[in-house]
Amino acid sequence: MYNSMNALFGWSQFGAVLFALSFLDLVIVKAADSEETVTLLFTNDVESVYDPIEAFWLDDMEMIGGIAEMTMLINELRKTKPNVFLFDSGDIFTGALAKSTQGELAFELMRTMDYDTMAIGNHEFEYGHEVFARQKNRAPFPVLAANFFYKDTNIPYAQAHAVIERDGIRIGVIGIMGQDAVSAINPNFIAPLDVTDPVVAVQKSIDELRDKVDLIVLLTHQGKTAPMQTDAESDPRLRRDIDADLFLAGAVQGADVLFAGHADAGRPSAVVHPKTGTLIMQTYGQGPHLGYLQLTLDEETKAIR
Repeated sequence: MYNSMNALFGWSQFGAVLFALSFLDLVIVKAADSEETVTLLFTNDVESVYDPIEAFWLDDMEMIGGIAEMTMLINELRKTKPNVFLFDSGDIFTGALAKSTQGELAFELMRTMDYDTMAIGNHEFEYGHEVFARQKNRAPFPVLAANFFYKDTNIPYAQAHAVIERDGIRIGVIGIMGQDAVSAINPNFIAPLDVTDPVVAVQKSIDELRDKVDLIVLLTHQGKTAPMQTDAESDPRLRRDIDADLFLAGAVQGADVLFAGHADAGRPSAVVHPKTGTLIMQTYGQGPHLGYLQLTLDEETKAIR
C-alpha cells in the first residue's frame, strides 16, 4: 500500500506560517504487526530559491514556499511519521547566492536539513566540474550519478549508489542524469567527463543492490528542459510530460520508486508504471512543494503492500 501527497507550505495573508497539506489518494491505515511503514520525502530543482514566492495562483495565501518553512515541515514530519528519509533529485545550484558561494551555501543548507542523499543535476556544473567535485566531496551525504565517468575511462566522477539504513530498513538509492539534461550544460564545463546510457548504469546498480536492501529508489534528472514553477500549470494543456522517467522505469527491472527532477513536471500523486509497478513522482520545483510518499512493507518479504 502507498500513500502519496504533495505538501504545500507558505505565508498566509496575515503573515503567519501556514502548513497546508493537500491529500490525494491518501488513506490513513494503522500498520499491522506484520507490516512496516516507510516515509519518503523528496525535493527537486530547488535552484537556490530560498525565500517564499508570491502565490499568485492561489486564493488562500499570498506567499508560498521558502527554505525555513520547508525545514520546519520536514522536522515536524520526522517527529510524527515513522522511518522518514529525505532525498533530492538535483539542481540545487543556480542564482546569485549559489554563484557567490560557488555552491557551498546550498550544501550547507542541505546539511542543516539533514538530507540522506541527492542526485546530480545539470545546474550543479554551472561553475565547472572541478568546483562541483570539491563541493560534493565535502558533503556529509552521498551525491550520486551512476552514469558519469572521466572521459575514456571507467573511473567514476561520482558515487553511483548508496545504501541508507534507518531502524532496520535498508534503501538502495541510485542517481542518474539523462542526456537531455546533459545537453543543458555548457560543454566546456563537463569536457573531461562522459555521460553514459542511464538504463545500463541503473540496471548495473540495481543488480548490485537488490539482494542487500528492502527498497530501490531512483533519483533521476532527465526529461524536457523547461521551468514549471507552480501547480497552476498542472493543467494538462501546459503540463510537461514524464516520458523519460516512464521509459526508464519500464526499461529496468527491480526499481520500486522513482523520484524525478529537471522537467519540473509535478504530479500531485504517484504515477504507477503499468509494466513494472514502479511509483513515479516529481514536484513542480523551486521549493513550494515537498514531495511525500508513504509505503507499507511486509515485515518479512519487504514487498510493498
